[in-house]
Amino acid sequence: MYVASLLSSAHGLHSSLGTSAISHALQAKNIDKEWKPDEIIIRKLEREITLHRNGKSIKKRIRFYTGTFAEGRRLIKGTLWDHPTRLLSVAMPDTIRNMPLKPINIVANDELPWALFERHDPTCPAIIVEYDVGAAKFNYQYCYP
Repeated sequence: MYVASLLSSAHGLHSSLGTSAISHALQAKNIDKEWKPDEIIIRKLEREITLHRNGKSIKKRIRFYTGTFAEGRRLIKGTLWDHPTRLLSVAMPDTIRNMPLKPINIVANDELPWALFERHDPTCPAIIVEYDVGAAKFNYQYCYP
């Protein structure tokens, strides 16, 4: 199963990554209900993302988003990649690996790609977000790794 491979790949991650990235991935994989965020909500979310000082702008990233529910709240989880070649080293289902990529990709919960880098990269190769739609705020956003 995808989660099992994610967990085995996550073993030995650099300590600076913390457990929040793994928790983020597992939460997305364990939520059965999903909804499809629209472009209006995605654009609002993207205007509020804080960029890492060494990272690329939002518009230059390949972005993946999925809509989930947690405790009755609508959430958007996302990963925003700085370069398509980085996606080759990512925990990503084949359905995503084989699709043509657009700047914004709305995917199912089990298709959201996850970063599993083993070393720190100061250029912020991926931004990981969770956005609470009802509260109109981020639960978290961070540069990975």
